[in-house]
Amino acid sequence: MDNSTSWATPVPVGCALTVGGVVLLAAAALSGSDPAGLVIMGVAGLLLIALGGSSLVIRPRLTATRESLTIRTVTGRHTHPRASIARIRVVSYPRFGRRVPNLEIDIVDSNDGDEKLVILGRWELGAAPADVAEALAGLGHDVTESRDVRLRPEDDDR
Repeated sequence: MDNSTSWATPVPVGCALTVGGVVLLAAAALSGSDPAGLVIMGVAGLLLIALGGSSLVIRPRLTATRESLTIRTVTGRHTHPRASIARIRVVSYPRFGRRVPNLEIDIVDSNDGDEKLVILGRWELGAAPADVAEALAGLGHDVTESRDVRLRPEDDDR
C-alpha cells in the first residue's frame, strides 16, 4: 500500500461560504424595493455559493505519493508521474501590499511535450505552501529553492 498525503480547502470554510451565499440570496429576495441592492446581493450570493460549492466538490486539491502528484480541477483529476514534474517551488508574489506565497508546480507531459504551470495558494491547499513543499520534499519530490518575485525595480528597495 502506498502512503499518500492530500491537501484541500477546509470543509468548514466551504460550508461557511455556501451558507453565506444562501443568506445573501435571502437578503436579496427581501430587498424588493431596492433593485440595485437586489442585483448586487444576488450576484454576490451566487458567487459565494459557487465558490463554496467548488471548494467542497474539488477535494482533495493536491494528492502526493512517492511516485506521482494528482491535481484535481474543475475538469477532473490529473495524475502526473514523478518523471513529468519538472520543478516544484514556493514563489512569493506581491499582492495588496504584502508577499503571498504560492506553490508552483511545473509539469512537462512526456507524451507530447506540453508544459503546464499549476499554481496553488493557501486557499486551495488549506495549508501554508511552504509546509506543503516541505512535505513533498519528504516524499522524495525534487523541491527547488523558494524565491520572491519582484514585479517592479522599486520592490528591490524593500
